Order: sequence, then structure tokens, then C-alpha cells
Amino acid sequence: MSFSILFLPQSEESVSHLQNLAFSTGLNIIERIKRERDTLGISITPDWDYMTLSDYYDDNAAGCRFSVNFTQANMQNLCLIDQQFDASKEFEKGEALKSFDLSPAGNCEVFVNKFPDFDLKTKK
Repeated sequence: MSFSILFLPQSEESVSHLQNLAFSTGLNIIERIKRERDTLGISITPDWDYMTLSDYYDDNAAGCRFSVNFTQANMQNLCLIDQQFDASKEFEKGEALKSFDLSPAGNCEVFVNKFPDFDLKTKK
């Protein structure tokens, strides 16, 4: 799940203060969910992350965006249901992934099937 905490800055100097305030607010929300996990029935995995925002949307909002993964216990053991589990089932062997052949160029190694390069615009 992702959520954003945004403020509308009155000046460029207030952006960092509002980002700090949004970060603190987001941390409080995450910690509240962690503390109440027994009553809520959900917990937050430790791989959450955040991103500070400025000049966001058309109203130039500033703040933080959080991405959080929730987990919830499965109340049902599907292995105990006869229709869901076949003890004599054999799994088929699937295809292997494409190879990642290396072509050394000097002291560098170049992947043949490499990931694409992205040119993301950033603001200083």
C-alpha cells in the first residue's frame, strides 16, 4: 500500500520543514500500525520505504510518500482440505531462465541480457 502526506508550502524555504513534518507523521502512522498489530490482525514487513516530494501535482505540494507491505496470517490451512492438496502429485520441471552470458571488456563485465537504462529527471 502507498500513502502520501502532503502540505502546501507558502515559500520555497518551508519545503524542507514540511517534508520533515510529513516524514514524522508517516513514521507515527507506521509505528501505530506495528503496535496495534494484534488487534488489527495485520503487520508491516520491514521493507517499507519513503520518498520526499516537492513540486508535486499541479498545486506544488511538498511532503512524503510511503510504500508499505502488509502481511496477514492465513486463518485456513489449505493442506488440510482434500480438494486443495494431492499427496501423490508430482510437479513438472519448468524451463530454465535465459542465460546471462558475460562478455568481458577490459576489466569490466557486460551482461548480454541487461536491464534497460532509464533517464529520470531530477531536481537539484
